Amino acid sequence: MRTTVSRAAGAGILLAVLAVAAGGAIAMLGAGPAQLRAVALAAAVAGGGAVAGWLVAGWGRGKSAGTAVAGGLGATLVRLFPVLVALGWLMSREEGMAPGRPDLLLVFFYLLLLATDVLLNMIGARETPPDRGKARPN
Repeated sequence: MRTTVSRAAGAGILLAVLAVAAGGAIAMLGAGPAQLRAVALAAAVAGGGAVAGWLVAGWGRGKSAGTAVAGGLGATLVRLFPVLVALGWLMSREEGMAPGRPDLLLVFFYLLLLATDVLLNMIGARETPPDRGKARPN
């Protein structure tokens, strides 16, 4: 049996995981203005990159090996680049060490969404066709 995860379903799952994580972060940190800004920034950057990366990775699925590798590399770049830029910007400013700790939230949301993306890819991985008993020459 083969299961697949569509692009829309995967994006929805990523956003749902992000919403739960953001709600948990607000519950743990409090709902002060600094904390809400930190959660909003981290969720927007990490969530946008994760959803865009999922959509780019879906472009290469089911095609030739080269296209699949290009899609995977493009997805990694799209997922990681905004997070690294935002993290560099936060660390170069005083806000990086603000009470809401947007830098730590950004890393946490990124890693959580990356793990979710990996699980979605494992669920939607194609099964290899069964061996038909044909011997191929080397």
